Amino acid sequence: MSEITLPASAEPATEPVTIDIVTAVADTKGVDPTELPPLYYAIDPDAIDQLFQSQVQNESLRVQFTFAGCDVTISSDRQVTVTVTPSDADCESSLEA
Repeated sequence: MSEITLPASAEPATEPVTIDIVTAVADTKGVDPTELPPLYYAIDPDAIDQLFQSQVQNESLRVQFTFAGCDVTISSDRQVTVTVTPSDADCESSLEA
């Protein structure tokens, strides 16, 4: 199994978390973000952005879903983790975790 994590920034978030999701998956797959299917095929992008932009900090918040053949986890601090398994032909990692 391979994993890549996009670390949470110490700065307040200015970009939607969906940008981080697409970037992390594209980096993991070694493709341009435009080559990925639309994120809304996997999850509602507006709902995810609103959830992670809310001012209420819920330290136990964790969202997991599958996108473009990769398992994606977002933690309350906006850390995005993309996990791939060797048997998943649709999501081969070209980056080392």
